[in-house]
Amino acid sequence: MNKDTAILNIVEAIQKAFPTDFWTATSFWDEDEHAVGLVRKSKLVYISNSDFSALPADDMRYYAEFEHIDMESLEKRPEKTFERITKEQLINEMREIKFE
Repeated sequence: MNKDTAILNIVEAIQKAFPTDFWTATSFWDEDEHAVGLVRKSKLVYISNSDFSALPADDMRYYAEFEHIDMESLEKRPEKTFERITKEQLINEMREIKFE
């Protein structure tokens, strides 16, 4: 995965916070080094640090969007949006996601 260090760090923190293989990285944003998508069942979590990439690692913030995704049509419907969210806050919000 060719991503910004802050994106790699948050993906690693998410992977540690959830059971093995709970979230799967998507290829929707492969070309964007400041964005990643994680999917589980019909839930997609989009995470970006492009607006905050100049911040020091200890102050890193993210834009995140929780979406419902139809895996056949890939149609997405936003459910929740976060701006300037911290890594810890994002992980806590992800723990609250309800899966169908």
